[in-house]
Amino acid sequence: MSKYYHFLLVIAYIFITMATIFIILTFFGWNIVPRGGATRLFITACWMAFCFSAVYWWPQIVLMKMNVRRGILEEENRILSCMQALQSKLDDISTYQLLIFEDPGPNAFAIGKRTIVLSDGILNLLDESEISAVLAHELGHLRSNDCMVGTAFSVAFLIPSKIQWLTGICLQSLGRGFRARSFYGGGIPLQEYIRVTISLIAVGMLFAYFHLFHYLLAIISLDLLLKNLDKLFLSLWLWNSRLREYKQDAFAHELGFGLALKQALLKITKSIPAQPVNLYTVLMYHNHPVVYNRIRRLEKLAGLR
Repeated sequence: MSKYYHFLLVIAYIFITMATIFIILTFFGWNIVPRGGATRLFITACWMAFCFSAVYWWPQIVLMKMNVRRGILEEENRILSCMQALQSKLDDISTYQLLIFEDPGPNAFAIGKRTIVLSDGILNLLDESEISAVLAHELGHLRSNDCMVGTAFSVAFLIPSKIQWLTGICLQSLGRGFRARSFYGGGIPLQEYIRVTISLIAVGMLFAYFHLFHYLLAIISLDLLLKNLDKLFLSLWLWNSRLREYKQDAFAHELGFGLALKQALLKITKSIPAQPVNLYTVLMYHNHPVVYNRIRRLEKLAGLR
């Protein structure tokens, strides 16, 4: 698989979702966006640039909402000694922001361009070599621009999600009205039944008078298309994310931390009793592979298999 696959996936998602929105608006006569192909391509390119540049500011908003802090002296000394040893192996002179996530569970993630977050639970659980292995894995995400692409995908999802939210409100309101009409006699008061009937008749007359039925059809079409596109691309994104985890495990192994990472994963599995191993659940909903599969692959890389 190409190392640029995750970039291509996000670019395709942005292009296809924007094209879908433009096509639906044009087909149903909504002249919200100029019809020129060059103009729409320019709008899409600007939105794409905005999504990829979000890595410089979006993570800060995310971190502000999380229970994240700077480390105290003992924590900083411990993490920095591991990080400096790791950077010396790579001749990496970059400055990284190392933060602590207030969580008793073992957790670690990279975010933005230069930030790695470790939970205090993982610091209490692992020794120095294992912490170095975890840092190597997360540093691999930063060096491969996984975090940049992940941020771009999150921001690109904002427009379709807001459109689906608005269309959902419209369709749910109509749906509640039709359900109230359909199930009259099942406990719905007569006054409520009359009110809903009058409301639906009024809405129908309003749509007919102003020729708005095609707008309703546009809303339904846009909602259905965006939902299905999101399902498709989310499945591809989760698949890609699981592959990226294996890639960063291999990166940690190349730096000499493969066995230490294996021990770290073993400790984490023992601290979290119910590990998800159901293949369907992992494939459909998880962005990390089954942890035991990661351990097996590290064993293979180490020549133990």
